[in-house]
Amino acid sequence: MNKIRGSVILAAVVAGGLLVFIAVKSRKPGKQTTAMTNTPALSASAATDNPSPTPVSPKRRGIAVRKADMTPEELAQLETIYKEKFKPAISKWSQAYAGRISFSPDDVTFDKFHSRLGTNPGHYNYTFMIDGTTFSISEYEGQYAVGYLSTPAAPKLMSVQGGQTPILTVPVTKQEVIQMVKAAIGEEFPPDEITIKPTGLACDVNGGAFVKVSPLYSKDNEVGVVNMVIGPDGKLITYDCTPFKEIYQPKPLTQKAR
Repeated sequence: MNKIRGSVILAAVVAGGLLVFIAVKSRKPGKQTTAMTNTPALSASAATDNPSPTPVSPKRRGIAVRKADMTPEELAQLETIYKEKFKPAISKWSQAYAGRISFSPDDVTFDKFHSRLGTNPGHYNYTFMIDGTTFSISEYEGQYAVGYLSTPAAPKLMSVQGGQTPILTVPVTKQEVIQMVKAAIGEEFPPDEITIKPTGLACDVNGGAFVKVSPLYSKDNEVGVVNMVIGPDGKLITYDCTPFKEIYQPKPLTQKAR
């Protein structure tokens, strides 16, 4: 039962939540916090592209800023960042997870940009909506990397209808996970820090895998540096990553001289 409960918790962490990302991306390196995980600016179910009658004043903005509420100057600057920073990050991630993505990296075009999450410049999260898939780029002090993905199949991770025989085989191996993660974020985690559990024991996605790579901050944490759910077809259903080493492995605080 503990393994099943752990899989359910991991599914909830990967598929749920909207604003926890900000707490992780805004924290200072070296400061330990409770375990948190990336989240998109707006989930596919919550996203709306209906523009406001007038753009929201920058002084009145909240954490999430929609494309429709950005100024022309902001959009022009963002398009430059998209070309120079986002596209290389998307290409790198797509190559790392080649064959496991349900869309082409070329589908992540600037017109698909939906919103920006964050209040601290240099620590933003940028979300794109691609045919019902939420896809986000994380920014940390000049670094950019893919941090989040949630496909239309994600709600099935929270549904347990029963009546099916669980498939206990999984569509990925630890060695494959090690290589994919290393190619994506440049860190090679040991096999004993990788957990793979069959999805059929916990939800209506049968024949897939819950994958957790290296517990985040604490060995008992159900959230990993990388969390993903891979469907029975071998493709990602969700992906949630803290891609910057300064965050998932911060340097210890130095003591001030007395």
